[in-house]
Amino acid sequence: MWGTHTSPGTVLAYTRMNNTFDIDVKIILHNSLEPKIFVHDQLVPFALPILDKKGVETLLERLLTVKYKTQVQSLKKLVEKSRAKCAELPKKQREHLISTVPQEQQELLRNVFNCSKTSLKGRRYTIEWIYECFLMKIKSPTLYRKLRRENKLPLPSPRTLRRYIQKLRPQWGFQENTFSLLKEKAPLISVADRHGKIIKNNAGNSTGTLLLDEMALTERVNFEGDSLQVHGLVNLGKYTPEADKTKRGDHALVLMFQPFRGLWVQAIGAFLSAGAVRGPVLQKIVLEALILLENAGYYVDCVTTDAATWNRSMWNLFGLSKNVNSCEHPVDPTRRLYFASDFPHLMKRLWTRVVNNKVLEAVVRLEEGKGIRSAFPLTKDHLCPTTYQRMNVRMAMQFFSHTVGTAMEDYKLRGEKDLEDGQPTINFILRINKVVEAMNSKKPVEALRADEDSVHQKVLTDFLSYLKIMDDMAQSKARMIKENTYLGFVVTVRTALDLIKYLHENFNYQYFMTRRLNQDALEHFFGQLRYACGSSDHPDPKLFKEVYRLLTTYSLVKPPRGSNVTGGDLLGSLLKLKDIVGGVPFEEYEIINTDIQAFEREIDQHSLTYFGGYICRKARKMEPAASCPDCFKSLHAPPERESLQREQLVDLRHYGGLLKPSDVLFDLIMQVEEAVVKTTSGTQMHSMLLFDMLEQLSGLALQKIGCEQHQKPLTASVITFSQSLRRH
Repeated sequence: MWGTHTSPGTVLAYTRMNNTFDIDVKIILHNSLEPKIFVHDQLVPFALPILDKKGVETLLERLLTVKYKTQVQSLKKLVEKSRAKCAELPKKQREHLISTVPQEQQELLRNVFNCSKTSLKGRRYTIEWIYECFLMKIKSPTLYRKLRRENKLPLPSPRTLRRYIQKLRPQWGFQENTFSLLKEKAPLISVADRHGKIIKNNAGNSTGTLLLDEMALTERVNFEGDSLQVHGLVNLGKYTPEADKTKRGDHALVLMFQPFRGLWVQAIGAFLSAGAVRGPVLQKIVLEALILLENAGYYVDCVTTDAATWNRSMWNLFGLSKNVNSCEHPVDPTRRLYFASDFPHLMKRLWTRVVNNKVLEAVVRLEEGKGIRSAFPLTKDHLCPTTYQRMNVRMAMQFFSHTVGTAMEDYKLRGEKDLEDGQPTINFILRINKVVEAMNSKKPVEALRADEDSVHQKVLTDFLSYLKIMDDMAQSKARMIKENTYLGFVVTVRTALDLIKYLHENFNYQYFMTRRLNQDALEHFFGQLRYACGSSDHPDPKLFKEVYRLLTTYSLVKPPRGSNVTGGDLLGSLLKLKDIVGGVPFEEYEIINTDIQAFEREIDQHSLTYFGGYICRKARKMEPAASCPDCFKSLHAPPERESLQREQLVDLRHYGGLLKPSDVLFDLIMQVEEAVVKTTSGTQMHSMLLFDMLEQLSGLALQKIGCEQHQKPLTASVITFSQSLRRH
């Protein structure tokens, strides 16, 4: 705030005024209009005369610049004083100050203090800080380099971290020290990640399933100077056949432990083979893995594989059949060892067996050219998949979705001739969809319950009976699904039912998330490996081992949730080992597929009614419908009104939360949809397409909706929201 004081021939301007006339900045203007500026009683040169308003503005700008420079200098001096004061602090007093900040920041401050006293090359880091830097480097190497380059944090060089990593030498097979560290971590697992109830002699153990699958590699042999060995040849540990020891490896077999509870998984070993590992050798590897995990304190109650021939050969060696889904546990004779087949893999095999169906072809034909489709997940690619698409789990799940089943039923009820005999196909798709929901649950609300009268229990029991009927029919007719796929379904469904009963009776599990029987975590691990290996989907054995070492070490040094051990403690134990240990955090991923269809002039009123109901439901949170009851009432149909023919699809998909659009709302979105179809039909995609659509809408006498006061904003909101949905 400026004040002024005048005297004969002089004007004094100043920024602070109090009883003592203490002044920060003052300007003395003489008759010559040459100002004298004093900042804290120090004269600042300013030779320009003040002749007009611009001169005054220039004076004030210069004054602010001088003031800010003075403040910067003061702050720099304050920082230097603070640094000197911190450096002189005794260690005991410094630790006392550090203890006042959150635990996560204390280790950072200790290293900041220690590194500030030494040069860049003379720094020494604590094991806790090395652990944090190790995780940062794995998470984002680019960010790590940026933080170190700009000296934002006292980070060790990548070369220093590599020296630590080199102590974790990657090797094929099972490593004894790997399971020693797993045994050390087992008692630290939180209660939420253990059994439903801790029982006698089982404290500290986790129960789960053993996953195994193979990944294709590129053949390559290299000589390693450190070990003076040739790497890249088949290495199955002590189970390597003599005839294969000189062959080049082109497949990596990875085994992973996945608990029934807890957000973690642990890779326990990798093997290099030429082609797929044969059944007898695979059986020995699985048995050794079971024994090592059980001795480390982890209960393995299930083994999950895919439907490959060599895995079924291993099943035969364990005595499995369509009537037997378990065998005596190799470690504990009082328990059973269950087997399961990867359920998404079974769904792919089932999908490719039923794609040639005239009813489904009719549905795709009816849906062609519609802007809004009721069976939108179903496309021509689902009926005629390429070799690569046949491996797409997402497409298989879309094929057997509830959306497709209800859309087919809707078309049949409309009287479509091509679907007159389609009820068996509709029933089959809806039945398989219920089985998918029961066998792919990942949330407690969707999980398989212990109650035999629960929905999923009944669905799976009914599916077993259905499979039995199909098998009996196959004795006299052509088999719909192959024997291998049939065996996988029967064994896997029985295992799910037996496991929930076993877990409920022994560990008080109230539900079981059946997705823990799938190989999704292992497939995700392979995806991470391929991504980390760069442009090659099939890395060579050496690159695979190096990336495997980095990815698996991450979760091993990560403390279990709820434990009182630090990451540095685990890293300290890890650095004492000679072998790498495995693991990767459990995460969900999803592959996104898109399908773009050409537009035609046809509009399906059933699908548009369902679309309008969604708009009505979302409009409850949009103004003015959110605050005006009359506006919201105008959007949805009265509950007491009888269902219209076009609302049939809404009734089929109704579980209690769907709304039906009012006639006024339906007429409005019909007008908008007709304008959209007219604009886009037969038009090539171009940058001005949206403006063409808006121009088409502006020339229409659109139906108004809402109360008299809010008709215009509500109509605009509905049109904007509907077009936003259509663009997606």
